[in-house]
Amino acid sequence: SSLVISLDVNDHDLVFMIVNSKSIIGNNNGSEKGNGILNVKKRLALLYPGAHQLDINEDIQQFSVRLGMQLNGLSS
Repeated sequence: SSLVISLDVNDHDLVFMIVNSKSIIGNNNGSEKGNGILNVKKRLALLYPGAHQLDINEDIQQFSVRLGMQLNGLSS
C-alpha cells in the first residue's frame, strides 16, 4: 500500500493532493460510504464559496483527492 501527499502554496493559491492505494483484502467495493465527504463539501461551500475546488476520484486501485483554494482575500 502507498500514500502520496503534496502541498503547493504560492501567493494566490493552495493545492493539496493525496493519493492512497487501496487494499485488495477486505475491499467492500464502496458499499459502505459515510457522510464525511458530504460534510467536507458542505463546509467548504460555507467557508470558501467560489474560492475552492474539490475533486475526489476512485478506481479499483486507488483513491485520490485534490483540493484547490484561492488565497486572495482570505484572512488568517
